[in-house]
Amino acid sequence: MPLTEEDRIEIPIEKEGGKVTDFVVNYVATISGRDYSVVRYDTNHGFPHKGTLRRDGTLERKEKLPMIDLHWLTDRAIDELKENWRTYRRRFVR
Repeated sequence: MPLTEEDRIEIPIEKEGGKVTDFVVNYVATISGRDYSVVRYDTNHGFPHKGTLRRDGTLERKEKLPMIDLHWLTDRAIDELKENWRTYRRRFVR
């Protein structure tokens, strides 16, 4: 899902029987020709969480999310990144 020529949201989703079982909602910024994962919502490690990353790829902050309907959570993550990607990008490039 493109936001600009240098910003996008990647959304790989796994479903089983029509229900979301795993997801990644990843805001990726291209800075000086290189792609960086900036903020990522996912279900890796067996639970849903939001991770904010540093330029070196290490985790700056990890926030555990409630184990509720993953389809709903995926939609909320997409909406949140669409609303706030500019702020995340500004913080990331500082």
